[in-house]
Amino acid sequence: MRPEAVAGAVRRAIRDMVPTVTVAKVTTMTDQVDASMIPERLIAMLSGFFGAVGALLAAIGSTACWPTPSRAAPARLASVWRSARRGAMC
Repeated sequence: MRPEAVAGAVRRAIRDMVPTVTVAKVTTMTDQVDASMIPERLIAMLSGFFGAVGALLAAIGSTACWPTPSRAAPARLASVWRSARRGAMC
């Protein structure tokens, strides 16, 4: 049942029991929970976005250290790979 359909009856029942209390707004619990979760959802989305940007930048930065075979001479390429095995990359 929709809350708008029973809002009038609920207002009348409350007014009959306690005349000094007025019901200003009727919402469902689902709507209230959704509204209270907006900041958490925003922080989660921003964290995911910045994490993806950081992973992309890390991937771009690590590939900048690798030589490309088309531009590197074979002797230089071999020395780079030997130094990479020793852990002296970049």
